Amino acid sequence: ARIEGEREAVGANGRLITTLSHDLRTPLTKLTGYLDILSYGKYRSQTEHDEFLRLASEKAAQIKALTDQLFASAQVTVPEPGLERPPEAVDGAALLGQLLTEQCDDLRREGFDVQPPLFRQDFTLYLRTEDAVRVFDNLFSNLRKYADPTHPVTIRAEDGPEAATVEVTNRLLPAPDRADSHGLGVPTMQELMARSGGTLAVSAKDGVYRSVLAFPKYRRGGSAE
Repeated sequence: ARIEGEREAVGANGRLITTLSHDLRTPLTKLTGYLDILSYGKYRSQTEHDEFLRLASEKAAQIKALTDQLFASAQVTVPEPGLERPPEAVDGAALLGQLLTEQCDDLRREGFDVQPPLFRQDFTLYLRTEDAVRVFDNLFSNLRKYADPTHPVTIRAEDGPEAATVEVTNRLLPAPDRADSHGLGVPTMQELMARSGGTLAVSAKDGVYRSVLAFPKYRRGGSAE
């Protein structure tokens, strides 16, 4: 039983290292894109220049956080508790609004027709901000690879009594190139959502792909509703 437990722990640690390595690629790709815009003067104003600089700095910080987790995981046989911060109460409207706005801005620069949803009232979520960032990075990375840019990407948000939901709908490319796929995207997102009590449901029908994320609301006592 002890050997089996250690084997399962090592396997879980290996999967963690694999998913972290996979998740590093998206912020690294974005950082490279932002730096290219700055290096080649593709911005239209000083305000836009400062915004791309801010985004590049954020992606560099995200890469550092992911590599810190990666190195910590690689240095222990069995994951030690406390390597990651626990979920916490966050301003849900501000966090989801910022993440969706930045991701939609990036998609529009690549030729997609998409608009971020509006959250019309404040609400508090219970999650790890780093997990939410990784979830949206994975989700929108898949959109860039597999969504048909000739059709709009629709994003809807709903502030429910127990959870805030984000629904993303897109039409798939007729023959998407999956040579670069490692099959980690959806399972990784589902695991990240589950760590804070959230869910991710995906479906595909008649060439239309739908992702529904449910982020749990915060309640007193430090847990999700």
